[in-house]
Amino acid sequence: MQSSSSKQRIEVDRSSRNKRRRIKAVILVALLLILGWDLSREPEKQGSAWLMLRGINLYQARVSTGLSRAGVRCRFEPTCSHYAVASIEKYGAVRGGWRSARRLARCGPWTAAGTVEKP
Repeated sequence: MQSSSSKQRIEVDRSSRNKRRRIKAVILVALLLILGWDLSREPEKQGSAWLMLRGINLYQARVSTGLSRAGVRCRFEPTCSHYAVASIEKYGAVRGGWRSARRLARCGPWTAAGTVEKP
């Protein structure tokens, strides 16, 4: 049999756990609303597109230059990262990101070298 103090402790634990869940749910809903609002804007005004472009620029400045020095070359023209930048600038974060991901998925020995594709 449980004492009244242990019942109160269990009840406090449940209420604080429920309170944390509600707070997390409110934060999640707020973030989803902000993201939905951001993605409904024009591509050049999207904060999410801006973040994606900064990530690609960082890749181009740090990783891509090292790969090209090592002799690794892109099979496509323009390169996948330049295609991603153009696609995200033109279509926005969702559609441009999807087009860029599809392009990256095609990168491999099964694709002819020198493939030219405009965003």
